[in-house]
Amino acid sequence: MVETISKSERKRRCQWQEELALALIALTDSDLRLLPADAETLQVIRDSRRLKGGAKKRQIKYLTKLLREREVTAIHAFLEERKGSRLRTNQRQHEAEHLRDIFINAAIAALEESRLRQIPWDGQWQSRALAEFLAAHPRLDGREIGQLATSYAQSRNRLYYRELFRLIKAAIDLESRI
Repeated sequence: MVETISKSERKRRCQWQEELALALIALTDSDLRLLPADAETLQVIRDSRRLKGGAKKRQIKYLTKLLREREVTAIHAFLEERKGSRLRTNQRQHEAEHLRDIFINAAIAALEESRLRQIPWDGQWQSRALAEFLAAHPRLDGREIGQLATSYAQSRNRLYYRELFRLIKAAIDLESRI
C-alpha cells in the first residue's frame, strides 16, 4: 500500500495555487505584459479582472486549474521579483513537502513489496527522485534521508515524517542562499 497525499495536503496545495491566481489577477497591465505565461493563461487573467461576484470566483477556480496543469516556475520567479521573497519561501516549502512524500512513498512501497514476497526487509529502497536530489545537494547525507523514510515506513511515527521534512527543507534553503 502506497501512502497517498492526504486530503488536507491536497487542499493546502490547491489553496496555494489559488493564492497564486489571485496574485496574478492583481498584477498591473504593464506587469501582465511582461508575465512569462502562455496566451490562454493571460487571457483568463484578463477576463477575471472584468468579472464580479460569483463569476469572478468561478474564473479564479478555472485559472487555478490552468496553473496546476502548467509549469509555474517562471511565473513564480516573475512574481518573486515583483512581490518579494514570500512566494519563493512558500514554493521551497511546497517543494520540500512534495519530495518528502515521494521519499516516504518509495520506502513504503519497498516495505510492502518485501511483505508481499515474504522476505525480511533490510530497509534499503531505491528512488530516482532521491538520487536526483542527492546529486543536486552533494553536501547532504543520503543515508540519513533513507533512514528517516525507512523509520517512518516501519513505524508510521510522525516524528520521522517531520524530521525528514526539516532535513529536506534545510537543504533546499541552503541551496537558495548559495
